[in-house]
Amino acid sequence: PWKRRDFDKAALNDYFAQRPWDLATRLVEVFGSAWRVYWAWKADPAEGCDRGQVLVDSLQSLGPAFVKAGQTLAQRPDLVGEEAAEALKSLQTSAKPFENEIAYRTILEDLQHRGPLAPGLCPESCEDPHVAPLFQAFEAEPIASASLGQVYRATTHDGREVAVKVQRPAVGRQLALDWVSMKFCVAAYQYVVPSLNDYSILIDTALGSMFLELDYHHEASNAEEFKRRLSFLNFVTVPKWLPEYSGPAGTARVLSTEWIFGRRISDLPKDVGMEAVQMAVQACVVQLLLTGFVHADPHEGNLLYTDDGQLAFLDFGLMDQVEPKIMEGFAQGIQGVVAGDWRRVTQAMQAVGFISDPVQKLREAKSLTADYVDCEFEEVVQAVEEQMQAEEGGESRFSAMAAGLEKLSWRYLMLTPSYIVLITRTFMTLEGIAEKVDPGFNIYEAALPIAVRRAIAPRTRKGQAALREAVLLEGGQVRWQRLEELLAEADTEEATMASGSVREAWRLRHSLHKGHGSASHKAEGTFNVMDGLLATSDGTALRRIFDDMNLKEMVHFLASPTAKPWRRRAAAYVAELLRRP
Repeated sequence: PWKRRDFDKAALNDYFAQRPWDLATRLVEVFGSAWRVYWAWKADPAEGCDRGQVLVDSLQSLGPAFVKAGQTLAQRPDLVGEEAAEALKSLQTSAKPFENEIAYRTILEDLQHRGPLAPGLCPESCEDPHVAPLFQAFEAEPIASASLGQVYRATTHDGREVAVKVQRPAVGRQLALDWVSMKFCVAAYQYVVPSLNDYSILIDTALGSMFLELDYHHEASNAEEFKRRLSFLNFVTVPKWLPEYSGPAGTARVLSTEWIFGRRISDLPKDVGMEAVQMAVQACVVQLLLTGFVHADPHEGNLLYTDDGQLAFLDFGLMDQVEPKIMEGFAQGIQGVVAGDWRRVTQAMQAVGFISDPVQKLREAKSLTADYVDCEFEEVVQAVEEQMQAEEGGESRFSAMAAGLEKLSWRYLMLTPSYIVLITRTFMTLEGIAEKVDPGFNIYEAALPIAVRRAIAPRTRKGQAALREAVLLEGGQVRWQRLEELLAEADTEEATMASGSVREAWRLRHSLHKGHGSASHKAEGTFNVMDGLLATSDGTALRRIFDDMNLKEMVHFLASPTAKPWRRRAAAYVAELLRRP
């Protein structure tokens, strides 16, 4: 019998190696569904075939891994087309539910309750109908159904409205079988169509992450950690979890959290939707570049614009950690794209391990044999620049850059570190949400202020040394012009609102909230590059630079007429020192 709850690849391979019929049956199901979708899409729409529904039904019939893929593709009409994307949206909130009776039994078993769920709701698994009900009220039908579970709305006896998430039955075994099936399909595909990319790494990352989502106590602790790390963004909120209404640690199949009152971004008026998009982008980029603790599944079903003007993140089963060197390299890349500095972009890709060091290319272009030779770095820089300029949206859309780099991988050695899955999924999903309310949205410009913050607050020794070398000469003399360039980017308010439509959204936000005390704290929570930096651990490198400056030279410069802006900065620095505990 299936008892595993972890992603042990060797054990999973051994398990299904002893059950080849299970794998064969699953492959027939997958290919059968793919065949139905193919012919539905080939058919003439005038014949009355709802091919979008055929696609959705096929993915739902295949189970959670395929539903999760559909949820992500729903945000990418540029990849799958408008019709398919519109149909796939239903998977984000209304995947095919499982039987209510199974869910009721799971709740009662996990919470060790013998009586009814609520007054008037006594399922077959209820052992004693005379015991006090578990909830004051419980809606009999799920209000949402997702790939790994479904959610019910309930009210506790003390009047709290809660969301009760129940895990699908046998979902762990299904994920394991899908992992083995996908690995088999990828191996067969690469045998028929040779490729230099190892797609199995992407499957391992995606399915391994889904296994983590099955641990509900892990999800609850993720939510708490997420809220703690983003506490400086006062517009971000997460639902509190209720351990007394959740299953036991290690085996929980039920997770209860407070109910969030809000709307999805696509349901908002355009002006408010633009505000919500900017909040979502800002919060997600802060995770990728500053906190390093990332919500890895920010599709529209997991984001709500609350009734009091906050952005609520839901579903914390799928999270990831980003290393400081990746955060710094990615920040450098964003700055390079905005500046049109493709050498800087290529250096950033090399720094994070996406491009080899030294750079290499195939001896024969588009060869299917991995025969690489070293090449000049400037050749790759030129190739990246030409490809991005040729790609539609290559200088404004992450998805276009990803497509361009995939084409370059047929000539140059491009590596696939595991973080690529996380960053690609997050940014492409955000782009899909943003483009619905602002077709001209430029995700690089929106991310620029946060990239600047990371650049002037490096965590790695290499990054700190590079910053020091950039602004400080031997003997403590300052490269004032370079330091001015760095801090000017941080100070300029235009950088925070680089897109005209986004800028208008923020202007509207503050005008709408003006005079409303409930929202004033949210305005203060919007991201400011320099806010509190010098008083935090992130400001260590910058503080050391200030401390090591040549005092005589610095005083002489600050007394000059050209140093008025620096005198204001110095006053702010002293003020922060005085406030520091």
